[in-house]
Amino acid sequence: MLLTAETPSSDDPPRDGDHTARRLSTGSRGVLTGLVALVVVLAVTVGAATLWGRSALYATGLLVDGGQPTVDPSALDPEPTPVAVEPTLLPAPEEGTPVDAAALAEALRRVPRTDVGGQLDLQVDDVATGSTLHREGAQPGIPASTLKLLTGAAALHLLGPDHRFTTAVQRRGAEWVLVGGGDPLLTLVREQGYPERASLQRLAELTRDAVEEAGLDAITLTVDADLFEGPDWSPTWPENYRDQVTPVVALVHDQGQLRGTSPGPREPDPVTAAADRFAGLLEEAGVSVQRGGTAADGEGETVAEVSSPPVSVLVEQMLQHSDNDIAEILLRQAAVAAGEPATFEGGATAVAGALADLGVPTDGVVTRDGSGLSRENRLGAPTLSVLLRLALSDDHPGLRPLVTGLPLAGGTGSLTSRYADAGSEAGLGQVHGKTGTLRGTHSLAGYTRTADGRLLVFAFLVNDAANDYAARVWLDRASAAVAACGC
Repeated sequence: MLLTAETPSSDDPPRDGDHTARRLSTGSRGVLTGLVALVVVLAVTVGAATLWGRSALYATGLLVDGGQPTVDPSALDPEPTPVAVEPTLLPAPEEGTPVDAAALAEALRRVPRTDVGGQLDLQVDDVATGSTLHREGAQPGIPASTLKLLTGAAALHLLGPDHRFTTAVQRRGAEWVLVGGGDPLLTLVREQGYPERASLQRLAELTRDAVEEAGLDAITLTVDADLFEGPDWSPTWPENYRDQVTPVVALVHDQGQLRGTSPGPREPDPVTAAADRFAGLLEEAGVSVQRGGTAADGEGETVAEVSSPPVSVLVEQMLQHSDNDIAEILLRQAAVAAGEPATFEGGATAVAGALADLGVPTDGVVTRDGSGLSRENRLGAPTLSVLLRLALSDDHPGLRPLVTGLPLAGGTGSLTSRYADAGSEAGLGQVHGKTGTLRGTHSLAGYTRTADGRLLVFAFLVNDAANDYAARVWLDRASAAVAACGC
């Protein structure tokens, strides 16, 4: 008998329930707008209170995110508790006054570029018409963590938003085999909170029941984590990224974080660590366990399994928190779904194929990983802009998590502490965007509606920045200028 435990569907309230854009009546929209405004004001007020000394913090590297800073800001704070991504009320693309391209260009030109330096690549598109309103620069650059949008798109397109990953126990002859299924949010023990995650503790309980049903009290436990192939560490990542991302394997609990924080120390051998702890949980449940080595080849009878949250939720969490570990595992899972080797290279091929299927331009795209940590990744602003436009369209509802998962300026995720500088206020509560930051490299891609209610997408990349702080402030101000445009 197969014993299963599945994390609740994204359709189960109060968790993420509706990934589609919704339109309300005029009366309902007015009430909702007031509530949203109140929430945004509260979030921005709390966030702004912590923003003293920002220039000094940037100068020391304290506010460089998504890559390898001198000191990551999260090292000074408790690990943030993931929260449900609320259903997002998106304006209908055709609403609002069409934007005059020349007026938009002038609004962006007026944003000071003092000390930004470097190479800029910019694009702004109208979602309703698909037309490009502003294009500047033509050289693909390092995207940093905005690359996660491509990884998420490939996972959603190839696997589907409702797909889940299972961690299982199989009987293969005399062996009981712990099978890693590439669940990026698997935990050791059951935890409350969102998203509800599969746990080795629950799997051990189900396995104990299966052992008892088989009339046994002792088993030989082996492990199968062969879903992924090739190196578990990218040769394009420097060694000092070891506290930013865990080796990419198909069996890992708590993202391999030894202290529950990122950045922070990681398990050097996540598979062995997970198997050892699972054996310990079985012993605690009353099952005598003899540890074996690598499992025998072949399929067996699955006797217990636990399932991850759906891919839609994984993508939202990846984008909201710029989670490198989720991104790297989703890249491998996309490769598996595409029939490619589950390697960095196979993932890159899967991403390229998914983008081609979707009609997203791939000129200049180079994918070395799924997280954007590699400085060998390349893409241009049109790739991000067109992808976001498709995700907001009615033609691709399966891509909706790419926009529902985007942080809100001054309110959530990696944009919580942004938009506090003069000239960026218009973006607060209006701009939704994915950040990307490596030293000297800064990007922001997302959507907003203009002052006249028109829905636009944008992608801004700055490479070889002369000043990290100035580059990030420029991104905030430029996207705020798009939001403020009564063009």
